[in-house]
Formats: sequence, structure tokens, C-alpha cells
Amino acid sequence: MASAILILLWVQNEISFDRFHVYKDRLYEVWEKESRDGGTQTSLNTQQLMAPALKKDFPEIENTTRVSWNNSILLAYGDKHIKGDVIWVDPAFLTMFSFPMIKGDTKTALLDPYSIVITQKMAIKLFGDEDPVGKVLKFDNS
Repeated sequence: MASAILILLWVQNEISFDRFHVYKDRLYEVWEKESRDGGTQTSLNTQQLMAPALKKDFPEIENTTRVSWNNSILLAYGDKHIKGDVIWVDPAFLTMFSFPMIKGDTKTALLDPYSIVITQKMAIKLFGDEDPVGKVLKFDNS
């Protein structure tokens, strides 16, 4: 009985995960499948050039974004230094996914290669009551 409940909870989580995105029915992940050591392995790690190549070669693909997950970076503002998990994405990320923004514009937020979007929790940790928009952060002391 316990196993059945755990499986049910897992399936429920899988089918409800990120269902709030407006374009959820038009979002797809690309996985890499390779033969190695006599077996087949799959992963989300794909070549950097894949996203622009797919968009160029398949006109039905409206947009692409590359995502690099879970890089732990030291963020600093003034005398505050906080280690945070960071993902690197292409500018199209915020127009493809419907993450709510409190400040800023999803269409322009990531156009500058040195721009970032931070969570409300991280903004409070780094800036307190200050408006974080337009502020300069240090990444890993640079």
C-alpha cells in the first residue's frame, strides 16, 4: 500500500510540475542519447550549438533557449556576500516560460549579456529595502 501511494505521489508531481506556464503545451526539452561502454545513456547535456541550429533548420520551432543548471556563484553587493545557485539562460528564456516578475520586463530583462534576474528572496538578502533594478553585483569577486 505504501509503495502504491509513493508511486501515485510521484506521478502526480510529474504531471503537475510547471503546469503554470502559459505555453506549457508548446515547450519541449531536448535530450542527448549516446552509446557508451556497451550501453545507452541519456542526459540533458547537449551541444551549445544545438539550440540555434534547431531554430534555423526547423521553421516550426518558434524559439529556443539554452539552460545551464545549478552553478553555485558568490554574489556580492556592497559588504554583503551570498552564495547562490545560478542558471545561465538565453534571453528568450523569460518569453518562453511564465515566471512572474515583480520588477522589470521579461522581453528586455536578459538582452544585455551582463544582466541578471534574481528572485525576490535573493533581492531582499542582497538589497534589503533598496530597489534592485539597475544595481551592479559582483560575481565570484569580479
